[in-house]
Amino acid sequence: MTQVAVCADLPFVIGRDPAAQLQLTAPGVWDNHARVVRDDNSGKLVIEAVGEALLLVNGERVERAFLLPGSQIQIGGTALGVSLAPVGQKNLRVAEALVWILVLLVLLFEAGLVAALR
Repeated sequence: MTQVAVCADLPFVIGRDPAAQLQLTAPGVWDNHARVVRDDNSGKLVIEAVGEALLLVNGERVERAFLLPGSQIQIGGTALGVSLAPVGQKNLRVAEALVWILVLLVLLFEAGLVAALR
């Protein structure tokens, strides 16, 4: 069975606890097993084991690892795959057009003032 969890807010806690953003009930999952955070230096997403919890990324035990598209995560008896959505810029055409209109109006007003002062 495939489920999708969207990691919209950070930190994103994974574990058995009902307060976790991704609740897993498989054997071997701790209440607060792992969390996804943003790396302070690079700004990339990382997954961290909480305490001594067992966390496998691509088959290797880690305490902390960068999340990359296609990464395979093992938390207790649960396997997770990572898919990162491309970051898209909001459509700012209307706002940009309004700014250019405002700039044009300011230029016309200044031109009118210069002409009136001559």
